[in-house]
Amino acid sequence: MHYRFDPRIFTGQTMQLARSADDDFRVIIAGHTAGRIFRTMRGSNRSIWFWTVTGPYLNGAQLTSCGDADDLQDAKIAFRSTFDAWHAWAIRQNAPVTWCE
Repeated sequence: MHYRFDPRIFTGQTMQLARSADDDFRVIIAGHTAGRIFRTMRGSNRSIWFWTVTGPYLNGAQLTSCGDADDLQDAKIAFRSTFDAWHAWAIRQNAPVTWCE
């Protein structure tokens, strides 16, 4: 589903993780699913945390929607950094934004 709404609903909102499975979380902000963080294998013996921002439409903001980190805390920080960059861009647009959920 695609939604359009004012991005200011995210101002000051905390990021919450909702467990989907072991080492797999939905990222919730202001009651909306903003993306996912999960542990996966890179190569045959290296475990990483992959994060992806899937809620906001990032193309207009020219942001990378995903990445990886060595641990969950670093993945949360990277996710939040990307989300906050999108949010700042979205506020500057002064118009409703597209959201996929």
